[in-house]
Amino acid sequence: MLNKQYIIWMFGLLLFHSVPSAPLAAESGSTGNEFMVVAANPKAVEAGQQILKKGGNALDAAIAVQMVLSLVEPQSSGIGGGAFLLYWDNQNKKLHAYDGRETAPSKAKENRFLLPNGDPQKFYQAVVGGRSVGVPGVLGMLDKAHRNHGRTPWSHLFSPSIKLAQEGFNVSPRLQLMLEKDIYLKNSPTAQTYFYNSDKTPKKYLVNTALAQTFLQLSQSGTRIFYEGALAQAIVNTVKNAAPPGDLSLLDMKNYRAKSRKPLCRYYRSNTVCSMPPPTSGGIAILQLLGILETFDVKNKNPESVEMIHLFTQAQRLAFADRNHFVADSDFVPVPIRALLDAEYLEKRAQLINMDLDMGKVAPGNPLGRVAYNRDEGEDYSLPSTSHISIVDGWGNAVS
Repeated sequence: MLNKQYIIWMFGLLLFHSVPSAPLAAESGSTGNEFMVVAANPKAVEAGQQILKKGGNALDAAIAVQMVLSLVEPQSSGIGGGAFLLYWDNQNKKLHAYDGRETAPSKAKENRFLLPNGDPQKFYQAVVGGRSVGVPGVLGMLDKAHRNHGRTPWSHLFSPSIKLAQEGFNVSPRLQLMLEKDIYLKNSPTAQTYFYNSDKTPKKYLVNTALAQTFLQLSQSGTRIFYEGALAQAIVNTVKNAAPPGDLSLLDMKNYRAKSRKPLCRYYRSNTVCSMPPPTSGGIAILQLLGILETFDVKNKNPESVEMIHLFTQAQRLAFADRNHFVADSDFVPVPIRALLDAEYLEKRAQLINMDLDMGKVAPGNPLGRVAYNRDEGEDYSLPSTSHISIVDGWGNAVS
């Protein structure tokens, strides 16, 4: 049985949710006086607030937030990408996990990003163009979650994003900086016209009537037009005409299905901490990190002290060493989740921490007591270019 305090954790951000003994509001369509919306842009937060004030729940608000983020932070988040979602159903006291990860085209082969001599391509050589494009999963995932948990009609959730796309918005300082540094968007006539002035300087105010029309179609006809209709054809054509071209097909788009997953949970002291399971690696890494920290007495330590920061970063080194070596897409590769989260194994890993010395580069552990995997230690090209949404509604439902 879960404890009174739940922690939903995804991609390193916490959503603390103390479950009340009774709903904060009746199920009559009214909402409670208290809710929370956290997103990477204030326009997206406003969209979520609008939906909640009109009687929507956290899942409804998350959809409105994501649509606005598609518009105002295209460098990080949008309907052209993938996502993971955790939804806490407070009435039924149940946590749901949804996998909206992109899927590779059916024609993708293992040598996709290798040079003719077998060497790997440089990062931007591989990522720019059509070959790196997978089937977008955000809309499929949100549609699936909304059918199970939504309160507000799907068509109503696009109003804030449609209005903002038609009227325009000020470019955020972060997007402005990235546009100034980018050297690839100018190679696309469409992107150059949208993002840049005639003198190649980034625009400071953007209007996107084309995206407003797309949002309108999605609100009226649902997501199947994105995966099977004219929008799907436009996506496939764009990928095929990119430089270098990709091989995404209409069949790839049509066959996409978001998945329900079993949330990954582990006790941490007096709390139950839940996150996403593979194919994302963040959930296992976070639970490993907490499992390592659990072996130390941190109750009376100042979180901002050098000692505590050192302990936290050393635990991160251990967790990320295992993450990089053992965790992949569990639909295709066996991932030893139970062994990686085993208390005895994590206690042994914790013993490697020297409180007086940084451990430097760390080797992965041996959670199964034998050499279980022969995998290359890949390089990490992570950039500060993803996004996170945290929402709690007046009924105590929560989205991460």
